[in-house]
Amino acid sequence: MDAEAVAQFEENCREMYDQMARIAITPHWARYYDFGAGRPPRFLQDLAERNRS
Repeated sequence: MDAEAVAQFEENCREMYDQMARIAITPHWARYYDFGAGRPPRFLQDLAERNRS
């Protein structure tokens, strides 16, 4: 978001809520699944196979 969009977002939030907090989460690791490549992760393949029955 650019600075103008952030300012508009903040203004809208302040109008809607009496109190608000920002929570930031920093992951220690992340996993990326490339679903577009046609290679779903094994756990999703297993789940899909169980649900076909």
